[in-house]
Amino acid sequence: MANCCFSQCQGPFQAWLRPGYWIPGIRNVHSDRQTWDLDGTPSENLDKIAQFVEENEKLQNWILRQANKDTHFIQIFSYTPSQWLDVTEIQLQPGPVSGTRAVCKSFSSGFLPVCVPGAPLWNAFLCWIPFYDMGLGRRRLNRICHGNGGRMSRL
Repeated sequence: MANCCFSQCQGPFQAWLRPGYWIPGIRNVHSDRQTWDLDGTPSENLDKIAQFVEENEKLQNWILRQANKDTHFIQIFSYTPSQWLDVTEIQLQPGPVSGTRAVCKSFSSGFLPVCVPGAPLWNAFLCWIPFYDMGLGRRRLNRICHGNGGRMSRL
């Protein structure tokens, strides 16, 4: 599915601004946090997760926005069919004993879809409105975790 021009232009700004994630009680209904334990080093897992996301890019409408090998940080954009922007972030670090610990979050970035002109600014004004993501963030994190052989525990 092709993303519209407004979505492509406004998406990165809205992901940076993330007005849908500002208010703690309200963000809980459209976000999910998990920790995973993975085998291998953080660098190896960064490469595996990035490859998994790229292989599923078309099917899931994911965009690998960032995969930083120095900080072991991954950011994924996911546009819904109606052009709402969901953001998934994964921070990889050495595990407590061995392997890799991944601290993950997935959240809806705002109340209005990013195809609406001025959506990031409108969403800043509308950040207090609760909305439900129907579990999409949790399912996205689960899909990425299981696709990379992770063992999951909720934060």
